[in-house]
Amino acid sequence: MNYLVKSREENLAAPPKRSNLIELSDVHRVFPSEGRIVHALKSIDLDVREGEFLSLVGQSGCGKSTLLNLMAGLDSISHGSICFAGEQITKPRPSQVGYVFQQPVLLPWRRIIDNVLLPSELMGRKTAATLTRARDLLDLVGLSDFSDSYPSQLSGGMQQRAAIVRALVHEPSVLLMDEPFGALDAITREHMNVELIKIWERTRITVVFVTHDLHEAAFLSDRIAVMTARPGTIREIIVSNVPRPRDTETAFSSEFQDLTHRLSKLLS
Repeated sequence: MNYLVKSREENLAAPPKRSNLIELSDVHRVFPSEGRIVHALKSIDLDVREGEFLSLVGQSGCGKSTLLNLMAGLDSISHGSICFAGEQITKPRPSQVGYVFQQPVLLPWRRIIDNVLLPSELMGRKTAATLTRARDLLDLVGLSDFSDSYPSQLSGGMQQRAAIVRALVHEPSVLLMDEPFGALDAITREHMNVELIKIWERTRITVVFVTHDLHEAAFLSDRIAVMTARPGTIREIIVSNVPRPRDTETAFSSEFQDLTHRLSKLLS
């Protein structure tokens, strides 16, 4: 899979793929806590389609991050099944899954290019082609002039862009993102949303994105899975009719306003 072959226009013109990459069936997650049982997730049925941008929204504590960790194989389900490309998920799949956390988690003693290449090093995949891909992705997110800089020399938004490149450089099948822009100020967050849309338009990687920001979900997503309060389950899955391509003017469209109003009513 070569993410950077097609132009933005070619990718936007491509018909959406409909095969399921991740399938969750009757998924439950139960935690023991201080002598009692906490039912974090209950009866989750969800399909993640190849090439789509799917967001998970819900109130704090509803299990969004728990659900993402289950998809990544970082946690185990209590009941039900999760399949990735037709196979049961029983352990982490670092070669197939890219994960972006709430914080960039960059190693301060490594240059940005070395941070980006770390997963490839750990998987024994650091090659000349990987280095070229890393530099192409850094250029895509506007960091080509900072590849030899250290994390402390970059702003928070720039660090998070580097973290996204790190998650993409080994060409995973899916990108899982756990509120990656939650710690940024509003202006930087809006800019990062536009940057992420640009990356997705070029790569068409499958993305599952956790957020509690309804405007962010409406701006980014093809579909939005709205979760209930704990025990978290899927209340409704909304298909977005907000036109693509999207930019800073998208928030003023009637489709965007209607979608955010509908999301707000579901979560109120």
